[in-house]
Amino acid sequence: RDLRILRMNATMEKWFADGLPATGKKCFELCHHSSKPCNLCPIQRTLSTGKADREVLPRRGTGGKIAGWLEQFSFPLVDRSTGEVVGAIEYVRDITERKKSEDALRKAYADLKSMQDQLLQSEKMATVGQLAAGVAHEVNNPTAFVTSNLEVLGKYVSDLKVLLEKCDNVEYHLRASGTEGAGQLADDIQMIKEGQELDFILSDLPNLINESLDGMHRIQRIVADLRTFSHSDEGHWEEADLHELIQSALNIAWNEIKYKADVVKDYAELPRIQCYPQQLSQVFLNLLVNAIQSIEAKGTITLRTRLEGEMVLVEIADTGCGMTEEVRRRVFEPFFTTKPVGKGTGLGLSLAYNIIEKHGGTISVTSRLGEGSTFSVRLPRG
Repeated sequence: RDLRILRMNATMEKWFADGLPATGKKCFELCHHSSKPCNLCPIQRTLSTGKADREVLPRRGTGGKIAGWLEQFSFPLVDRSTGEVVGAIEYVRDITERKKSEDALRKAYADLKSMQDQLLQSEKMATVGQLAAGVAHEVNNPTAFVTSNLEVLGKYVSDLKVLLEKCDNVEYHLRASGTEGAGQLADDIQMIKEGQELDFILSDLPNLINESLDGMHRIQRIVADLRTFSHSDEGHWEEADLHELIQSALNIAWNEIKYKADVVKDYAELPRIQCYPQQLSQVFLNLLVNAIQSIEAKGTITLRTRLEGEMVLVEIADTGCGMTEEVRRRVFEPFFTTKPVGKGTGLGLSLAYNIIEKHGGTISVTSRLGEGSTFSVRLPRG
């Protein structure tokens, strides 16, 4: 109990005592060249609690440098007659090679994770690139009518300014000269009102302003969705509304969709779920892009959500060309694509699969050649 060594085998003496006898010496003096017990000593914990303990400690070499790693176990030595812990048995093994392998494995995992993150970001930006022209068109349309409305508003303001100036003159002459000249000014004002269609201007102003505000809000939504989607980091694990994430993906892809497909929403009431919102938005965007690219002429994309016990279901179905059974089986494989060279990386669905798997969910597809495909995403509701 006073940390004095009763017996030490030859291997331990070689590691810690240069082969010299260790009996009678205190363990912290001999093994760690310290004048007091070690902070992480499992022996002291065993002597205190009466329970077995374990610790991983560095083995110091010349100059105090770490020469390896030891796994140290301690077990209580109990006096059977009294039940008192009278000492401890220490078992030590060299785990230097195992620790090196673990460190190498951790580094390999970190490198793989970094590569996966780079692939994820590359695929995101490739998708953004495919949609860039459409997004530019979507931004230009509302910008054009906002600009046009503002130009008309400017003309209206100029016309109103002329009227107000005449009104000022009326007020001035009425105050300065009584009623003389007021009749002519009143006639002038009436002519201006009729010539400039003041009643129509006043009724049209709210419509122009509302259209302008709606256009600006559309621009803000498109830009915000693009910025969120293209952000390079992983984001935060947080609570999110799946319908909002689907809508965000729709906003980005809308210019590609609106000319080729009608969108049908069949939504159920869903709870908010814990997730990485940016990553799920990418999954939904990839599925929407695949759906629209599978439709050659005019078709339908159906978005369906359901609550299935402890899981939430999101389905994206299209009336496109469908897949053969061989393609359906391979569709989530990395770099597998049926698109022409330069039109697809073959990573979109593979990354979607990994993202959903990381969320503890599943993604699957059913398809019939010539009739369309349905991708089903299931995610934990908790």
